[in-house]
Amino acid sequence: MDEKRKGEIAYQVMKLNLRKNASFKDIVNATRNIGNIMKEPEMKGFSKDELLQFGKHITQEVFKELMARV
Repeated sequence: MDEKRKGEIAYQVMKLNLRKNASFKDIVNATRNIGNIMKEPEMKGFSKDELLQFGKHITQEVFKELMARV
């Protein structure tokens, strides 16, 4: 399996997890959560700005999908 496909699978798993488990409180505390995530050794290659942009993108995408179901 190539890296692109692994990324596609990981992205869909993250969206599913966010859709099922995230609360409004989590979204409000996103900046603080990103700060805590930045401390993890696995995140060393990513900037805070990149993580914030990614978080914003995936949250908006999940929100749009949820609203489309209403």
